[in-house]
Amino acid sequence: MKKNKKSSMGMLGKHHSSETILKMSKIRNGTHLSNETKEKLKKINTGKHLSEETKKKISDKLKKYKKTKEHIAKVGLAQRGKKHWNWKGGKQRERHNGDWKYINWRKNVFVRDNFTCQICRKVGGYLQAHHIKSWAKYPKERYILDNGITLCLECHKKIHNNAKVGDTNLWTKRLTT
Repeated sequence: MKKNKKSSMGMLGKHHSSETILKMSKIRNGTHLSNETKEKLKKINTGKHLSEETKKKISDKLKKYKKTKEHIAKVGLAQRGKKHWNWKGGKQRERHNGDWKYINWRKNVFVRDNFTCQICRKVGGYLQAHHIKSWAKYPKERYILDNGITLCLECHKKIHNNAKVGDTNLWTKRLTT
C-alpha cells in the first residue's frame, strides 16, 4: 500500500494559526526537556550556522525580556564557585603579568620573528606572543623560545577561535625550519 505523499509532508510550507500557537505554548509551559532529548538536539544542531537575519530576530526577541536586578543577582550567585561552567577545582590561574622570565621570552620571540606576524606577515602594530604549546598544559615549555610565535591581534583571535588561517600548516613549518 502506497503512502500518501501529502500526509508524509506534515506541516511543511504551512503555518499554524495564532490561536493554535497559543494553545501549544500553554501546553509546553513549565515542561522541561530530558537530558536525552537535549543531547539529541545538540547533535542535530552541531555545526549549523544561523543567518544574520535569524540572529537579528533572536536578538530582537530577547531584548523584549527585561531582567530585574534581583534576577541578575540570582543568576550571578547561581553561577559561582563549583556551579560555574569553567570551575577547575578551586585552582587559581597562573598569570605571567610582570614576570621577568615571561617578559624576556616575549621580547625574544618578537626579535626572532622580526616583529612580524607569522601568519599575515603584518609588520609592527599590536603584536602578541602566542604559545604554540598551551601555557596551562605545558608549564615546562612556557619559556622555551621555539614554543612561541609572533601574531597580530586579529590572527591571534583566529587561532584561539579555531578559525582557518591560510592553507599551510604553520606550526609544523615553524618547528621543522
